[in-house]
Amino acid sequence: ASTELAFMVARPDWAGKHPRLWFDAAKKSEIASKLTTDRFKRVADGIRASAKAARDKTPVEKVVDDIGQFPEEDWLATIDGWFDRIVAWRQGVYQNTLAWAFLGDREAGLYAKDLLVKICGFPTWVHPWFVKRGQFFYYPLGEAGSEFAIGYDCLYDLMSESERKTVRDGLARNIVQACHRGYIENNLTTNNTSNWVSNIASGSLMVQAAIYGD
Repeated sequence: ASTELAFMVARPDWAGKHPRLWFDAAKKSEIASKLTTDRFKRVADGIRASAKAARDKTPVEKVVDDIGQFPEEDWLATIDGWFDRIVAWRQGVYQNTLAWAFLGDREAGLYAKDLLVKICGFPTWVHPWFVKRGQFFYYPLGEAGSEFAIGYDCLYDLMSESERKTVRDGLARNIVQACHRGYIENNLTTNNTSNWVSNIASGSLMVQAAIYGD
């Protein structure tokens, strides 16, 4: 058996420099160039199609802050609706971010930016049933955090500084602080082998790496 650990050193010159999570600007250009070749045409077409499907399914103008309207009791009847919200937001931001970063699709980039800014203005992303019971984070938000972090990292140049601040504040509030409150302060981890641990921690860590120094 073996355990692998990854360490990230915080660099003082990182402020305002994006992208930096999965790739830097040079590596992004290299990936984009590969996607223009016949070998990776299906990959590029898949990114483009997934981005459009997400835009069609979740128009930004129809996204509203209704998380607080979910019930505090009898959560089973509404949890799928809450999951659908989070997944739609994730897919909308992530798929369109890829289309912008690698394919130069400006429509996709502006959509991803507008969606990310909008949802980061919402005060909470957690189903009220959990909040009432002292649980301030749930694993789908950890998964979303990773994809929103990639979004912020790759959409940085499309955003105004005001929009960047809205996104940073929303990610800090709804991902980093909520995760820390639930799984660090309240120690909600019930099983050290749970796959939730990686989902939850990675989302918070990716967000912190994305917004660090900004």
